[in-house]
Amino acid sequence: MPHFRSLLALAPGSLFQRIQGDCLRRLIASVLRPEHFFAENLRLEWLHLPEETVAWEVYRGHLLDAKLTHEERTFESWNIFRVEQGNRSAEPILSVKLDADARQLYVTRAICCYVWEGYDAGNSVFLSREVRKWVRELVAAISLDHFRDPAEVEDELIGCLFHAVVGSSRLSLTSEEAPLSDFSLGQLAYFHRAVATSGSPVSPPGRSSAAADYSCLSESLSNWPELIAQGLQPCLSWAEQARLLECLLRAVAINDVQAAAARFADRWRALGRSGEEMLALCRTLFNEVSLSPYTGFVEKFLLFLSESVLAGYISQADRVDFLSHLLRQIGRHLTAYDLITFHHRGANYPDALLLEAVLTNYLAVIEAQPELFRTAPDEDPVAARLRRLRRRALRQAYLLRLLYEGLPVPDAPTSPGENSRVLPPPYRRVPEEQILVPSKRSRRLFSQPLPDLADTSVQAVMAEALADLQAPSELRELGMALFLDRPLGRSKSRGEIDQTVLLSYEAFSPSIACRRLHLLAERLPGMLSSADLRSCEQSLPALGQAGLPLCAAGHEQRPGSVSLADAFRVADDFRLLRTTRGSAHEFQALFDFAVLESLGCREFGPDRLFLVVDAAAVGEGPPGTLLFYNRELDPWLEAAVDLSAGYHTRAGREFPAAGLRVLRLWTRDAPGQELREKMVSDRGVVLRPLSGRSHTSIPGRQG
Repeated sequence: MPHFRSLLALAPGSLFQRIQGDCLRRLIASVLRPEHFFAENLRLEWLHLPEETVAWEVYRGHLLDAKLTHEERTFESWNIFRVEQGNRSAEPILSVKLDADARQLYVTRAICCYVWEGYDAGNSVFLSREVRKWVRELVAAISLDHFRDPAEVEDELIGCLFHAVVGSSRLSLTSEEAPLSDFSLGQLAYFHRAVATSGSPVSPPGRSSAAADYSCLSESLSNWPELIAQGLQPCLSWAEQARLLECLLRAVAINDVQAAAARFADRWRALGRSGEEMLALCRTLFNEVSLSPYTGFVEKFLLFLSESVLAGYISQADRVDFLSHLLRQIGRHLTAYDLITFHHRGANYPDALLLEAVLTNYLAVIEAQPELFRTAPDEDPVAARLRRLRRRALRQAYLLRLLYEGLPVPDAPTSPGENSRVLPPPYRRVPEEQILVPSKRSRRLFSQPLPDLADTSVQAVMAEALADLQAPSELRELGMALFLDRPLGRSKSRGEIDQTVLLSYEAFSPSIACRRLHLLAERLPGMLSSADLRSCEQSLPALGQAGLPLCAAGHEQRPGSVSLADAFRVADDFRLLRTTRGSAHEFQALFDFAVLESLGCREFGPDRLFLVVDAAAVGEGPPGTLLFYNRELDPWLEAAVDLSAGYHTRAGREFPAAGLRVLRLWTRDAPGQELREKMVSDRGVVLRPLSGRSHTSIPGRQG
């Protein structure tokens, strides 16, 4: 990983002083070379234009349609077009545009969509009609003044192109954040490879012109064996490797999954990686994956996992633990964002289909190897906890299935935005009325019972899973949810693109847990006795005292965004327990917390970021002020988001350029003593943003 420095002291034009003439142009051409692309059953054409004048206006992060603006800009452009039946697409599907005078680079993409446009029907009558049209989207605006050297620009550009193809957010609320359809269908990907090309982009020019360098190209990867053998390289970041595995499973035919699993495992081992790391990669994959449009990806992934067990690359227990983790995560997600209130009132339901597919696999393993799930007498506590988590996954998955049984859904999972994209056969558009009006839907979720639930082994494991509810952690899980928020983007305007860090929060609702407890008792009679039911009911009030209560009045939600205010659309008694470890680490990597040592805070570590929340969400301050809590949920730091210098963006991640201004600090002289408050705002202590580790190219690129 490269060493990153602060970007805040750069003088305008500093990069242009270090990159002269064709050097920057050669850099752009180099990162767009075909050998960095995977393109299966897809013909691409590269075109360099020294001057291109286009309609151009950006409003709140969105690139406006040409018909909505009279403004024009002239760029030097490097365009990649899709070619079908000998015809080039009307817009480049990917483009890098250079405005040398303004010292700006732009990365754009285009998607073929169904859109409505007006037309003159004659006799002073204007009507509208639906047409197919290539819609341009702005992926990134790169200010060259924010970079010290060409290597950082190259790294940034690689990250922007990667996110242009795979999507810039694990929560795709806008089209700009979602993957290209060609990636979702396994036809296109971008993985920058460390390959030898004539003329380094940052070395003295070795060709007569940038255009010549751009036209002398090698071939892109065109099939899944090449993707594994040549694409999976040690220089790829962890996120890129996860997306490469996703691309592989989207591209490979179902009959070739066994061969693909063997080749991937062999290549993975050749890179010095273990089976445990491969499972961690799969977890990253599902943390980032977008399952809409719903393809055969889930079926192929589950087969890939099974083949990895049969070949001895991972154990059956490892496979079970992965599926267990996946079911538990789906459960918490659908508790927070249910299919009644959210997901366009259940129109976009790929999570339910994923739940069904994984649960079916899970039940088959329980039936064949129940000993992996049942606790033996005098078992080691660590092993006993592992088996309890496996039973928790069964109980939570079955509970969700009960909750959504018979829910009316469209013929295929989709959303208004997804449904507007033009997809090839066999994918068909869902009638709009099915998306907007639930009563117009004829398909029902989980209409068929699960036959494996009649198996005696499964019933025994389920009975033990219900007995586990006597443990507070298992009873709490009935009401656990995973909510999302972007506390650094609180000042964003309505409709504005928000690419600040997305934090996830564990929260608990006693009322939801109580309702689900009674549902299980009703639907599984005999497995949960009346005495056990009463015991659980008596334990719930105490569980509801843990955590921080949310404040409904303190959170004004912008339309089209996520925030902790979503919790009140589900239940009014949610309490925050913690910020998830992964998102807390991502937040920690944004800022330089070492400055806190000057305030006497010498014990900074992961536990200190146990809960990071906007103060307004918990009724403890104004929006835009962050509160930091430790593991005991004691506050220890208050800091304000300083927007005096606006936002900077690195590869799809926005952050306040001026950092966080520290306001207060709380300390204890000794354990058990009262907190002492120290005001520090007058000292001007600032947590300044780091220049890269988590918001440069694809966090942590290894090249």
